[in-house]
Amino acid sequence: SAWGPGLGLLAQWWPRRDRGRAIGLVGTSAGIALLVVWAVVPWVAAHWGWRAALRYPPLLIALTGLLFYFSVRDKPADLGLPEYRESDQVSRDAEAAGGASESGLRAYLHLLGNWRFFIACHVKGLDNVVRYGIVSWAPVYYAQAGGFTLQQMGWLTFAYPLGYLFGPIAGGLISDRLFQSNRTPVIVISAAVSAAATLGIAFSPATSNPLAVLLLSVGGFFVNMTPFQALAVDLAGRRLAGTAAGVLDAHGYIYGAIQAWFFGWLSLAVPDGWMWVFLAMAATRVISAVAIMRVKA
Repeated sequence: SAWGPGLGLLAQWWPRRDRGRAIGLVGTSAGIALLVVWAVVPWVAAHWGWRAALRYPPLLIALTGLLFYFSVRDKPADLGLPEYRESDQVSRDAEAAGGASESGLRAYLHLLGNWRFFIACHVKGLDNVVRYGIVSWAPVYYAQAGGFTLQQMGWLTFAYPLGYLFGPIAGGLISDRLFQSNRTPVIVISAAVSAAATLGIAFSPATSNPLAVLLLSVGGFFVNMTPFQALAVDLAGRRLAGTAAGVLDAHGYIYGAIQAWFFGWLSLAVPDGWMWVFLAMAATRVISAVAIMRVKA
């Protein structure tokens, strides 16, 4: 629930030319938080039980929330600073078009009526098919097909978040600096390499722990490298940034929920089911690359 308003806040402070880096840093921070949780919660559970593990670590959120409340402002005007002016036509057009559609149902209709944003939402959904598909099914696959021990599974569960740690900031920096805030090339590159990684999982021996760690690290990095949130804000403008982030992520979670059912069924319904699961993931990455090429933003 905090993600949309958080991106809306970032959009007030960073123009398009720096937005990928700013939002990428937030994504990397989320990756750090994930690793911290995975490190702290088992330790707390081992010493004080699982109830304590679910009760006390989340209190850190309350402390950071207080720090956030007293140190962060919604927009530059709250500190007497001037608002930035967009230097490129993409965001200037988005802000001009969204100026009269800032509240209620009109905001959603305005965003979904933008064909570029509409395509981006569904590509984000396909992105989540692989993002959550790897998290959900790769460990199960290696446990069943590769016979991995709990110790070996520990390396696997660490490999994907390790990629998640560096992917968002890298994608934001590359899109801002190398492609002048054009997000589409980064998304295409991410889709291509992560498709190759999932193909590697499909066709490589399931018994090789080092190869599994390598493929999951590469997949985690490139799947999470996609600057979709920055693209959504670019296409919506700063005033609709929070709504745009929420609509984008809603599509992502719907697709993410569907993949859980579909891949679970596919793994059991056909011969060599696991191979077809990862082939389907690779196919979604190819479809994503082709679809996002039309957006060109």
